[in-house]
Amino acid sequence: MDYKHIILKNDEGIHTLTLNRPSLRNAFNDEMIAEITDAFERRIAGEQGRAVVIRGAGQAFCAGGDMNWMRRMKDASREENLADAKQLDRMFHAVYMCDRPVIAVVHGATVGGGTGLLGSCDIVLAFVEAKFGFTEAKIGISPAVISTYLMQKINPAQLRHFALTAELFSAADALDAGLVTRVENTLEALEERLQQILDSIFLTGPVALARTKELLRIQFEKSFDERRAAATALIAELRVSAEGLEGLSAFLDKRQASFAKVRREKERA
Repeated sequence: MDYKHIILKNDEGIHTLTLNRPSLRNAFNDEMIAEITDAFERRIAGEQGRAVVIRGAGQAFCAGGDMNWMRRMKDASREENLADAKQLDRMFHAVYMCDRPVIAVVHGATVGGGTGLLGSCDIVLAFVEAKFGFTEAKIGISPAVISTYLMQKINPAQLRHFALTAELFSAADALDAGLVTRVENTLEALEERLQQILDSIFLTGPVALARTKELLRIQFEKSFDERRAAATALIAELRVSAEGLEGLSAFLDKRQASFAKVRREKERA
């Protein structure tokens, strides 16, 4: 698939996906949704990498739904609207299921479906002047599809407040609610924080991170006893894995672990 609404680059193991409709504040339409889904399900999944960074071009991160797209869906049947909603959910799910850390860098407004994209990410960094909102109720609909992913991050009381008032809220409020993980006072500090996080990720074992993401996901999907069993099985598996053995040996030898060497040896085997 050729992309016209997003830009996807892979720079030394860091995939950067830029929402690229700046004149429309990067609002979603069906084509953009399909492109983001394809990027995660096919391109990113099919290439080696350590992390994914999502950005927005121009003044906003994402303004939610494109008006022309929403106008078209207003005239569509219930069945057509259901199929469209399922495509939106598929996009969020593709981001949510990515096997490596997904980091959103938010410098401007993010409302509606844009906040659902943040709910699908692992880490959200925000500029202090960024604004957020679950504004669907203002146009007579519900933040239905995005709520599945927002519930993974935001405490229930805050989610109820913001969804039922449909009001805009600040980066500080987003941090307090759990939607955002870090807020920076300057754009330069925002980029520095991103680089610090990427540097930290490069010091970790990629298999360990992927399995940790999987474990964290099932904390919301399984019973308490199932979560206990999965956690104990995972740590036992990783302790005897090539990555785990290298990491433990490096720790005991007081040296930096070489997970890249482990990967190369695995590829040669």
